[in-house]
Amino acid sequence: MNTQKSHHKSPNLFVISGPSGVGKDTILNLMKKNYPSNHYVVTVTTREKRNNEVNGKDYFFVTNQKFQEMIDSDAFLEWANVYNNKYGVPKEQVNQALSENKNVIIKADIQGAKTIKEIMDGTKTIFINPPDISKLAEHLSSRMSESKESFTLRMETALQEIQSRNEFDYVVNNIEGKLEQTLEKINDIIANH
Repeated sequence: MNTQKSHHKSPNLFVISGPSGVGKDTILNLMKKNYPSNHYVVTVTTREKRNNEVNGKDYFFVTNQKFQEMIDSDAFLEWANVYNNKYGVPKEQVNQALSENKNVIIKADIQGAKTIKEIMDGTKTIFINPPDISKLAEHLSSRMSESKESFTLRMETALQEIQSRNEFDYVVNNIEGKLEQTLEKINDIIANH
């Protein structure tokens, strides 16, 4: 006799990743509005706050010293140094949401996604694929307040990251002008686990 509960699924951990400029923040902001029952982890970072960002909502903006204290106290599930800024996934947020039976959505870089998948059993990784390289370059250059060298580095890194998409559980193409379609695909993945 099968005594497993078929109607009640346990919560899962999903990591959304992809190259810089692919639209991860836009996707996540819309997901928060459309699918509020998930828990969206707010990453801790040492980078400067952009004009449109809110501390505690988009990221927790901290000093390098505070970030180091969090590393020392084992507060992160995973952390990385990306383009000279540190980003960390707070362990407490993830554990709290899972204990409340909520699906947890984490935005992480490519390496972070792999690390989290190794640490947390059952993690599903979702790679957001750019519509095409020229669109990605356009997105990166439109928000760049940096040098040409920095832009070149980000593009080279993005191209390398796109090569690793086959290592992810799911690849979702973020087609220009079809954001709702991208969201639906991601939500289908989450709903079916």
